[in-house]
Amino acid sequence: MRALAVFAALPLLGLATGAQAQVACTAANADGSYTVPYDWALKPSGLARGANFRLLFVTSTQHQARSGDIASYNTIVQTRAKAGHSAITDSCGNRFRIVGSTSTVSARANTDTESTDTDAPIYWLNGAKVADNHADFYDGSWDDRTAKNESGANRGNVRVWTGSYAGGTSHPSQYLGASSARRGRTAHSSPLSSGASGTGFQLPSTPSPRFSRLTRQPSPSPATAR
Repeated sequence: MRALAVFAALPLLGLATGAQAQVACTAANADGSYTVPYDWALKPSGLARGANFRLLFVTSTQHQARSGDIASYNTIVQTRAKAGHSAITDSCGNRFRIVGSTSTVSARANTDTESTDTDAPIYWLNGAKVADNHADFYDGSWDDRTAKNESGANRGNVRVWTGSYAGGTSHPSQYLGASSARRGRTAHSSPLSSGASGTGFQLPSTPSPRFSRLTRQPSPSPATAR
């Protein structure tokens, strides 16, 4: 079977408004975000203190999409996140989730990017803004399609496993774990659902959409992730 990368999303993060010594995604704020320092190395440019945001990357490694257990993909994403950029601590790395769907769990539910979840802009890890909010992300009109991996390095136009429709819901027959799964391509007009392949394809950590969940910036100091 073929192997592809996967998309990973970081939980909602928020920039601190005051001094914060270190990044620890252990205690969530009321809105579900985790606060990170305003001078955090991976803080997207242009965000004000107290702002929320999310990070997205494609795994540098490839994987097969044979498992029907969403937890197995989240573990892959988390492992890559913790082995990637030095600014990602283990507690924050463990918050990343794959932007992918199985038969029972959708990409939206897995990454807390449903209409009822706290909204925030999404950025490539150590890169440009991808989308203004959840709706903008799932409509495919991304601002930037130059994928980044877990280290913040360019991945270019990558194919990734998603098992999803373009809108982030589970495909009824081509979900992760099925004999043929939906895949996306970062430069495609429908980045989360550009075609299907036999699940022997590998899932790139960033080439198969994986979200670590979105991050968020507090006010003038630290930032928050969630």
